[in-house]
Amino acid sequence: MLAAPAFASAALGRRQDVIFPIGRRVLLFTELTVSARSAAPGRSLRQLEEPGASRILAWSRSSSGTNWQWGRLDHELAGNERIAVVATRAGLARLLRVTRASATANQT
Repeated sequence: MLAAPAFASAALGRRQDVIFPIGRRVLLFTELTVSARSAAPGRSLRQLEEPGASRILAWSRSSSGTNWQWGRLDHELAGNERIAVVATRAGLARLLRVTRASATANQT
């Protein structure tokens, strides 16, 4: 647990996802772009977290994922912001459903 912040910081500098096996579980460190047409804009980072499944590490207003902001879980997301997350496979799937544009939004 002590090394987690350093590991996460190093992972954010990579352009690839990081997969970290822990026993029988797999944790995924990745970045997601929040679609303006998704359910995420207007929600706080804290509302997106799910204990035991996903944790928001940082967020960036830059679509390129620069200038990361750490530790402000009360931040309300806007479209095209990036979030750095660590999640289980199931937790990541749920985050993707919330941060991607819905199929009905794409039809309009």
